[in-house]
Amino acid sequence: MYTKKTTTRDSILASLKAIEAKQDEYPCLNVEEMLNKLGINDTANRLDILQGLVDKHQLLAFNFSQPSNPRFPLFQFNAHGQIHECVPTLLAYLEPLSDWATFNWFTSFNHDLDAAPADVLGSPEHRGSLMDVAGLYVNSNTFNSLKQ
Repeated sequence: MYTKKTTTRDSILASLKAIEAKQDEYPCLNVEEMLNKLGINDTANRLDILQGLVDKHQLLAFNFSQPSNPRFPLFQFNAHGQIHECVPTLLAYLEPLSDWATFNWFTSFNHDLDAAPADVLGSPEHRGSLMDVAGLYVNSNTFNSLKQ
């Protein structure tokens, strides 16, 4: 016999497995790879510098329940290796969400964008829509959390 609790747990597990599967489609860098990509190599406090970028919403990192092993998605960078201009604003919008919810938002198809947000970060015509969709997603997740 299924209870609401079992059904909710199964639904959450299915969602987490789907998100984990997306990590192949949207690769991430580990800490050392990100430090090298950003050219932060020769300072004693390089991990503090990296954490500062994350804390200031300048760089997107996912812990995926493993704080000692953050992952940095490549989709936040443009073809020239720079962070897309819209990423810091989006990170501020998405701050209330968990890593899992944020990764899911970036990597899931959105009908309003006709693409996954991660796939249109560099598109000037999507910039306003990205902000609107992010705000709606946060509000929806907040509302759903309050209902439970």
